[in-house]
Amino acid sequence: MSQTGFDNERRLSKQTKCQRSSSVYATNRQHCSQEGYKRRSSTFSSGIEQMMEYVHQKLSRSHDQGKQEFDDLKTIK
Repeated sequence: MSQTGFDNERRLSKQTKCQRSSSVYATNRQHCSQEGYKRRSSTFSSGIEQMMEYVHQKLSRSHDQGKQEFDDLKTIK
């Protein structure tokens, strides 16, 4: 592990300023794209959760209404 860190440090010290800045840019760009993905992913899943909750409410309400109608029919007879 320490050997790997030493090799990376040595490699960075040999790079030119332009090479270092381009590698930093690439790392930042990758990090930003991952953040954007996480943000979009959570927004997407939030929308799905809202839609599922809405459908669940509608189904449970119609189920409750169906039970109420059945109970009303039983009391009429």
